[in-house]
Amino acid sequence: MLGMTSRASKRLSGDIRNIANQLGQIAVGWEAAFDGPVLLAEPATGGYIMDLIQRVSVVNDRQADLGMMGILDKWLDGELARLKRDRDWFTEARVEVHYELVPSGTVMDSNPDYWTSQAYVARLSATVHVATFDGIADASSKNAHAITGQAADISRPMPEHPHVPALRGRWRPVEIKGTRPAKPQRDS
Repeated sequence: MLGMTSRASKRLSGDIRNIANQLGQIAVGWEAAFDGPVLLAEPATGGYIMDLIQRVSVVNDRQADLGMMGILDKWLDGELARLKRDRDWFTEARVEVHYELVPSGTVMDSNPDYWTSQAYVARLSATVHVATFDGIADASSKNAHAITGQAADISRPMPEHPHVPALRGRWRPVEIKGTRPAKPQRDS
């Protein structure tokens, strides 16, 4: 960072932090549900690592083909293009996700407004480490999703009345009206 202004170094630091945060949020986002078939073949608790430099994903110490790896890789390419950087700017970009597969009935019993037809919900916790020649950043993110790959044996009906908070104060629904001007009326 020799010869770099403090403003430039703060901007780069923010860019690196943003990359780490985004990778963590994407890794536990809704698209993680599509790796359900891989996780269903594994123990109920475990972890997987995605190395975005080597472009390799490992589930419970065995190399695996995770769809999430491709999603993160594509996002990272787009972000690097936006920042006008090459991939060799990174010295490390690693996402570690710990998972726990929970029977969906257990989740629905404790969350009456939650519903899924899938057999399992994955509780996901990601930690991210990103290092570049300009700095490092760590981030973490948690989420839970029903995973694809196995339907529940007994499908529960959807909740009849999802919980909707009551409107209070001046907040009221807004009626959206057309944006075209009214057609002129002909005189008869």
